[in-house]
Order: sequence, then structure tokens, then C-alpha cells
Amino acid sequence: LYPLVNLVSVRVRLVSADLADGDPPVRLLLVGDGWFLRHLGALFSSKPREIWTRRVPLPLLRSVLRSRAGDFDLGFAVMPQAHQRPFAPIPAYRGKLSVGQVIDLAGGWGRVRKRFSRRLQRLTNGFERKRGFTCRQSRAASDFEHFYQRMYLPYATSHFGEYVALKPKKRLREIFDKGHLLLFEKDGSALGGAIVSAHDGVLWTSTLGVLDGDREHVRAGVGLATYLFSLQHALQLGLREVDVGGGPPFLSNGVLQHKAHWGARLCMLERESECFDLLLGSQPAGALPFLSRHPTVVFEQGRLCVLGAIPRRADESQGDHLLTMLRNWRDLGLESAKVFDEHGMREFDLRPDVPVQVETPTRQRPMTS
Repeated sequence: LYPLVNLVSVRVRLVSADLADGDPPVRLLLVGDGWFLRHLGALFSSKPREIWTRRVPLPLLRSVLRSRAGDFDLGFAVMPQAHQRPFAPIPAYRGKLSVGQVIDLAGGWGRVRKRFSRRLQRLTNGFERKRGFTCRQSRAASDFEHFYQRMYLPYATSHFGEYVALKPKKRLREIFDKGHLLLFEKDGSALGGAIVSAHDGVLWTSTLGVLDGDREHVRAGVGLATYLFSLQHALQLGLREVDVGGGPPFLSNGVLQHKAHWGARLCMLERESECFDLLLGSQPAGALPFLSRHPTVVFEQGRLCVLGAIPRRADESQGDHLLTMLRNWRDLGLESAKVFDEHGMREFDLRPDVPVQVETPTRQRPMTS
């Protein structure tokens, strides 16, 4: 009965959620159901408080959203793809529920390592000698069972907590059968592992695990070993890049930032078919604190675009802050940006062959247009 209800109506909720450091609460409109909307709670300092909830017949959704545009600062809608996007005239930006990240192997190990952050360059210098890790390949079913039960399940559960989305064992076994395990060993014991497979010039690192989910193993270096040995393995196979998996489309996400320190660039995740729409209320300035803390990746005309905001500053450093922010976004692989402030929205071209200039953005217009 529940799936049938979703064909004719959608759940709409208004919640209030707190950011950090004294920002006013954000009034958040949530349209639809599913894991993505539930996981939005991780972006706030406390659990969102529900103001109201109701089911809205799909033919009435446009009028309800229009009449409620003054009630929310921003919204996220996740609806079945068969449905049209009934959001106009409310500004809406579409993105995928997950974005991908890849590490380019062009130029060999020396070039790859130069794209690491300075901290990672220091930590990985002489890693095998200093930390005592080695890497072993395996296609043994017994190693897969050990990896799944003792590494993947405890690590995913402890690392992601209430927001964990465990991958089915059957699906992981299918990936393993087409690829193999990399096991990261120290003193003869495997402390971590990754299921990898190679095709079309890419090493796919689909699933990671740490023995018993023990953070002591991470501190001992198993996290460093995972990336370091995976990259070296891909180079030995003559591949062109390593796909390090997908993640939430928020640049504040810690996993996304960690991968970026290894030189990973954002890309469209082709295997992700589900989308969300980010909506702006009738007073979009209320969305500035959220977009400032959690720049959100969407797509326009087949290109990755980030929606961000400039925090209010009383000094004259705002231009320098914006320029640094734009350059960082371009380094992540983003190709355009829409930056909001109290005056409106400006668009910037971030393609590599276009100089980033704060003084001459592509376009500036009111936020409500």
C-alpha cells in the first residue's frame, strides 16, 4: 500500500535545524522520503525539530509549495524520476544524491604524489619502512568472508553510525568475483582491506574495511595504506585513474575532503541515477548560513556546479576570501559556481582554461529571480 500512496502523493515536512556558532535556525522544507533526506540531519548541530508534516497529492504540490514559499529558507526534494518537477516559480537546482571522486594517474607516481596535500606527502614518505605495512592480493573466498564479517561490517557500522547504509553481501561478492581483495598487513596480520576491480582503464575501490572497526588500526596507518597501496597497484596495472567512490554532494563532508587531500577530483557519478532538487524560499537570504557551511554540488548543462555563499564579513577581506574559495572549488574539479550573498547571486566560470576573477563574474542577479 505504501508504494502505491507514493504514486499519487508525497510527504512534505517543515523542520527547524540549528547550525553552529550562533547562526539562526534554518527552516528546512523536505519533500519526499528516503535515506538522503534522513542523512541531512548530520549537517546540523542537533536533531532537526519538526514543525509540521503532511501528505500532499501530487497535482496540488505546486500550489502548496508556492503558498508556503515564505515558510522555509531552503528545501530539498527527492521525488520519483517519473514525476515532473513542480517547483516553478520557486528557484530550484538539481543534483545527484552522490558525487564521484577520481584520482588521476597521469605522469606516474611522482606526479601523483605531488598532488597529495603537504601533510600526506610528509606522512607517506617512507611509509612502508616506517610503518611496516605490506599489501597482499587475494581472490580466496575465505579472505572475502573474513573481510566482510571482520572488517567491512564493523568498520562501516562504527564509522557511519546511525547514518550507515550497508551494502548487501551478495552485491559485494559479485564485485569481488570480478576483481580481488587488497589486504593491508602488518606483522603478518591483515588490519584492513579493500575490494577492487579494474576495467576501462580505471581501478574501482568499491568497499573498504578495518579489522573489528578498531580506530587504533587506523591510527597505526591502515587508512594511509589503503590509499597508498591502491594507487600503486593501479599504476602497476597500467591504469589511468582510481575511482575512490561516491559521497554526499556537500563540500563540507569529511570523507570528500579527505579524498581531496589525496588529489581526488569531483566527477559526475554516472552509476547514481537518483536526483534531488535544492529549493530556495521567498527570502533566500535565510539560506546563506547553510550554503556558507555546506556548499552543495548540483549540475547544469552536464557540468558540475557548486552553490555556495559568502559569510558576512565586516572587514575588506571578503574579496580575498571569495577568490580563495573559487580557486579551491576549481581544484576539486568543479566547473562553475553560483555564489550567494545578501545582495544576490553571482555566477563564475571555473573551467581550467578560464582565469578566476572576482571583479568580473559571469553574471549577477537578485536571489529571487
